[in-house]
Amino acid sequence: MRGGTPRSGYEPDEDKPAQPRMRRLLRGKSVRLHCCSGYLDALRGRRAFRMSDWPLIGAIVLGILMTSFFVAFHVSRHCQGSKCDVLKRPPVRVEDDETCPRSLGIPKVAFMFLTRGLLFHEDTWRLWFQTAAGKIPLDALRAGSCGEELLHSASQLCEIDEDSPNVIGQQFLFSVYLHPAVGFAGFPKSSIFYGREIPNRVEAGWGSHGLVDATKQLLQAALQSTLNQKFVLLSESGIPLYPPTVIYQQLISEGRSRINACPHDSMDIWRWHPDMNDGQFGKGNWRKSSQWFALTRHHAELSVSETYIDSIFTKHCYSRWDKLLNRWYDCYPDEHQFPSMLSFVGEEGNTDCAGHLMHVDWSRGGPHPMSYNPEDINADRIKDLRIRWNCHSQSALQLVRHMFVTTDSITKGACEEDSSWSDRLLVPDCPLFARKFPNETAPIVRDLFTDCRSKLDIVRSEKCIRIDRNLGHLLDRRLAESYEGVSAAPLRRRDLLSLA
Repeated sequence: MRGGTPRSGYEPDEDKPAQPRMRRLLRGKSVRLHCCSGYLDALRGRRAFRMSDWPLIGAIVLGILMTSFFVAFHVSRHCQGSKCDVLKRPPVRVEDDETCPRSLGIPKVAFMFLTRGLLFHEDTWRLWFQTAAGKIPLDALRAGSCGEELLHSASQLCEIDEDSPNVIGQQFLFSVYLHPAVGFAGFPKSSIFYGREIPNRVEAGWGSHGLVDATKQLLQAALQSTLNQKFVLLSESGIPLYPPTVIYQQLISEGRSRINACPHDSMDIWRWHPDMNDGQFGKGNWRKSSQWFALTRHHAELSVSETYIDSIFTKHCYSRWDKLLNRWYDCYPDEHQFPSMLSFVGEEGNTDCAGHLMHVDWSRGGPHPMSYNPEDINADRIKDLRIRWNCHSQSALQLVRHMFVTTDSITKGACEEDSSWSDRLLVPDCPLFARKFPNETAPIVRDLFTDCRSKLDIVRSEKCIRIDRNLGHLLDRRLAESYEGVSAAPLRRRDLLSLA
């Protein structure tokens, strides 16, 4: 060593042993490492540890533990980067029992939620999925020729547990997948969406190609189940406009994807970049549609497996100052890549040329549709979102009641009854969902959906069922009294209020 020879054990300061490098750097200064110099010598093997060293050692260990706890707590609350996935173990995915839908051949609709975190309207979605519990489409039973063995299997294999916390698992019509933001800690165990996050997640900023990548991850996860035949992309601020039976029957009966891969006047053709033209993909294939779609299984498989168009959009479709065009260039792949790809591979004729799955209000202009305020929301507004001047929602709500049974109502007669209207509930451009209902509207939406006076029929309300049943009993009693010649008093307001 410079300044002396190596020594072992502890030597008094007056012997002037070789100075550590830090102390050499501080030579001539007023700073001395009195508190730690002996401890550092012990660490270097120059002396044995003393009892007086242990308080310092304990303080250092305690400081390390407290720092680690603080970092972990901070990350759990604020982590938003790609490194967060390394720090969190993804939750075990909840796998629903598919014995009933597989035995009956019930095709399912995959709901794929692209979210930043928690869903704003989980309470409403909970009620909505509860409304679907135990429902079996008669079309699936008819496809099996309504055989006695099939009906017996349905009654045995499709029993549900109404008290189960797995609300989504008690229905046979929908599968659920979620892609939250990278670093999202996960849904609590009390959530109906707990364990339904997909394991592979990517950064998905607004207007970036990451939105396409995240959508493809959702599609890839949903394609693992052969029961899934329609693939619906939804957002955290979206709400259903119809009950589960109407949305299911409508989507399953449609042979085309709800995405606009056809040429139209609002394709923003100026977003097509000359560098995209490599002799194959040109302006003629450029399309635009809503980010929120419902794809057939074939189109979902194409969207995941196709790489040529994906590479073009990855390389060229992003917003920037463009030297070639000498202007600011905007491009949003989530609106253009999937419809352009379907056009390129010759599938535009198998899309609905509308893409009206989700209702949004663009009346105020700008890059984003209007967000609703709590005071904007009432029963008339929801009915307007259904586009009631074109979509006969009340007829659909009436007809769908004859399209589903539960295990306690399966009969061979109901199964064999002709169903000539099962594929024409609504026209294909009727929206089935609406979005831009932020978190502060959640209580208003839930209360409106469960209000019997709204007559929306979107979720099952026990109170409304009780009122309908009691009203039926009251009317039956009044009818019987009239047959017996008893003069019945007219129904009063307090009579109706007592029904609840």
